[in-house]
Amino acid sequence: MEIDVHATFAALLAMAAGLAVLHTAMGADHYLPFVAMGRAGRWSLGRTLRVTALCGAAHVLGAAVLGAIVLVAGQAAMDAVGWVNHERGHLAAWLLVAFGAAYGLWGLRRALRNRAQIASNVAERRGWTAWVLFLVFVLGPCEPMIPLLAAGAAKLSVLGAVVLGGVYSLLTVLTMVALVAVGHVGLARIRTATIERFTPALAGAAVVGCGVAMMFHDH
Repeated sequence: MEIDVHATFAALLAMAAGLAVLHTAMGADHYLPFVAMGRAGRWSLGRTLRVTALCGAAHVLGAAVLGAIVLVAGQAAMDAVGWVNHERGHLAAWLLVAFGAAYGLWGLRRALRNRAQIASNVAERRGWTAWVLFLVFVLGPCEPMIPLLAAGAAKLSVLGAVVLGGVYSLLTVLTMVALVAVGHVGLARIRTATIERFTPALAGAAVVGCGVAMMFHDH
C-alpha cells in the first residue's frame, strides 16, 4: 500500500507539472497580453516580468480559493463553483476585449494623428494598464486547478492536494514569466519607425484576439 501511495503521488505530481506547462503554453492569453502591452508601454523587461508574475499569482490564487471551497464543502459545491468559474471567465474575456479595443483604437488614432512622430510614448498609461491586466487575471478561470485539487484529496489527502496545487501554481507562473521574457526580448530586436508608431494599435488588436479566443474556448 505504501508503494501504491508513492506511485500515485508521483503520477499526480507529474500530471500537475505537465498540465501547468501545457495549459499555460497553449493559452496565448497567459502571456501575449503582457508581451504586447509591455512593448506598447515601453516597459523594461524587469517591470514586464513583475507584472506577469503578480497577475499569474492572482490567477492561480483565485482558482485555489474556489478549489478549497470544493474540498471543504464537498461535491455538493461543485456545480455552484463550476457556474462561478464559467461566469468569471466570461467576464474576464469581455473585459479583455473591451480593454484591447479601447487601447487599440486610442493607439490607432494617436498614430494617424502623429504621422511625423512615433506614437509609442505611452508611459503615463502603464500604471492603469497593469491593473486592468491584474483584474482580468483575477477573474480568469484556471480550469485544471479544481479537478487537480479534487483528485489529490480523493486519492491522497488534503495535504497531498495542497502540494499538487502548489506545484501547479508555481509552474504556471514560471511558465508565464519564461514565455513573456522570450517574447519581450524577441520583440525588442524588431525596431522600425512604422512598427513603433503603430505598436499601441497592434497591442490592442493582440489583446482583443486573446479575449475572443477565451470566449471560443469557453464555449
